[in-house]
Amino acid sequence: MYKVQMEFDTKLIHGYKYVDPVTGATSIPKYQASTFQQLNFPNNQSYSYSRFGNPTVEYLENALAALENAKYGVCLSSGIAAISSVLLTLHSGDHIVLGNNVYGGTKQLVEELNERYGVNFTCVDETNIDSWKKAINSRTKLLYIETPSNPLLSITDIKEIVKLAKDKKILTVADNTFMKQYYQNQLSLGIDIVIKSC
Repeated sequence: MYKVQMEFDTKLIHGYKYVDPVTGATSIPKYQASTFQQLNFPNNQSYSYSRFGNPTVEYLENALAALENAKYGVCLSSGIAAISSVLLTLHSGDHIVLGNNVYGGTKQLVEELNERYGVNFTCVDETNIDSWKKAINSRTKLLYIETPSNPLLSITDIKEIVKLAKDKKILTVADNTFMKQYYQNQLSLGIDIVIKSC
């Protein structure tokens, strides 16, 4: 039996579970419920409250994971919520290196993390790999790229960033809002975490 690599357009339709198990609908329904019937309280069930899980969101997470060639997908209420979730894994004294031209909300959040929690950062010319190399120190935990950047469309060499990070055992995060996975699959290029605003 041959294993066939699905093309991107095929993944859009068949790359994830897409048939509603209750109705058989082949279009994913929008479940607007905030709460679900508790059949066996207090034992866990798949859905109890939409904040913790919802079938529509789960289908979207599975679809995005399939399109990214990712093991997992997590959907949040906004792009900045996704960015915050990743950056809030850092601890006081940790260091981030990021491009000068990342999304303004990202830069503002990094500045607030520095002021409030002591998470240090260095902004670099994202187009120059040597500037990334010089900015790394013993406390650097994360290299954060956005390519093309928002709004100036600066380009960062993803493969060089990944190589640099792997050599130093540093986590890489990429904002792929502008390019999307149809044109640029950053996980396949070695990035650890991809963030996008949908």
